[in-house]
Amino acid sequence: MKTADTGIFLNRIPYSESSVIVSYFTKNLGYKRFIYLGGRKKNPQLFPLNIQQLTYYNRQDSELLKLSSAESDGRVKEIPFHPLRSALAFFVAEILQKCLNHTEQDLALYAFLEKQIEQLDQREDLSYFPHLFLLDLSGYLGFQPSIESKFPNSFHLQDGRFTDEHLKEESITGNEMLFLFHLLCQQKYSVTRTERAKALDALVRYYELHLESFGPLKSKAILQELFE
Repeated sequence: MKTADTGIFLNRIPYSESSVIVSYFTKNLGYKRFIYLGGRKKNPQLFPLNIQQLTYYNRQDSELLKLSSAESDGRVKEIPFHPLRSALAFFVAEILQKCLNHTEQDLALYAFLEKQIEQLDQREDLSYFPHLFLLDLSGYLGFQPSIESKFPNSFHLQDGRFTDEHLKEESITGNEMLFLFHLLCQQKYSVTRTERAKALDALVRYYELHLESFGPLKSKAILQELFE
């Protein structure tokens, strides 16, 4: 039966000379993979975080759905043509590919992601975007850091706590910690580019500790270079 849905494009892998297997986080089904016959040649709109209207068919012989069309809904305009926005889109899509590959329908998460994509497409200052995104996403995934002190001196990554305890293992301190603490509290805090990069490293490590099989990120090195 022919079915329609809206989806956020995450990834594709080659299937044949003309076809691909594509991954989406969809509004109605959550994370889904499709076989898209001819998709390598006929659809230039398959770029990370594009929001598309999908038409597909169920398959009796496979968990893969059969995608017949994927058309951009027009909201994403700048991401594929702007180097930093594009790098951030690859980064976010890779994060989502690792985090959401077993999820079902989650309308609140889907609405959050659409809003984040629209901000990435239009916001002028993107310096703090990846940090804010990871902090906010962790809340939807069930492990957002807790705040135990109004004046913390450490962010304990293993336990996910901003605390005034002196912790050494798997924790960050100093301006990197204060930067993330103030972002979580929706407050501004100025840091250097080096400190901002270290704070992002800490957040990625935080995800590695709280999600099984998270693994290394291919896109983070490119993102760090563009922010320098």
